[in-house]
Amino acid sequence: MNWRDPRYRDGWLDWRRKRFWAWVLLLAYALVGFVIAPWILRSVIVNTIHDQLALKGSLDDVDLNPFALSLRLRGFGIDEPDGATLVKFDDLYVNFELSSLLHRAWTFGEIQLTNPFVRVERSAQGQLNLVALAGPEKTGEPADTESSGTPALLVE
Repeated sequence: MNWRDPRYRDGWLDWRRKRFWAWVLLLAYALVGFVIAPWILRSVIVNTIHDQLALKGSLDDVDLNPFALSLRLRGFGIDEPDGATLVKFDDLYVNFELSSLLHRAWTFGEIQLTNPFVRVERSAQGQLNLVALAGPEKTGEPADTESSGTPALLVE
């Protein structure tokens, strides 16, 4: 096989052509988006709940579609240290819109939440159990007085 022969240079899989590298980038984007990112995202969500909130988090499945910019979380739950369920839902679907770049706001085409559950209890001291979602108290650290503000949100 002679790569200098014009029959091979004009082919779709000639590594010297821009279209070859465009296909490689497209395949790499798809591989990262459909396979690697959901695996990492699931681990990050569960570990963040455990590390920052000191609660037990569970997540059955993460589906990410990098072409439609959509995310689906299945079987999400946060349990208190005693094992009681604090927050859970069966399915969360979020469809992010690319027009967010133009609107300078988080723009969602669709948000669906299936079977949400929140257990609210008041302790003998009068404190709600949902305070655990704010994270453990950090004593001795100065409060952050400078806030960046909440980002704009647009749901179509």
